[in-house]
Amino acid sequence: MTITINPKNDKELAKIKAILKAEEIDFVEEINDEDWWNEISAAEKESIETGLEEAEKGLVVSHEDFLKSYGR
Repeated sequence: MTITINPKNDKELAKIKAILKAEEIDFVEEINDEDWWNEISAAEKESIETGLEEAEKGLVVSHEDFLKSYGR
């Protein structure tokens, strides 16, 4: 059985490890340092960058206005 735990910080990780050790539960620590940015396509990267540029320029629509435009 595999259980994946994603601690928020090093302090939380240390607590989890301490609990597992105290309960004599064997565990394997795997650290995934892969950056999701390196895993997406060039088209996805371009789309994200375009969206960020538009947001910086203020070319955004609020969630409320978006829903209004669709009659909700």
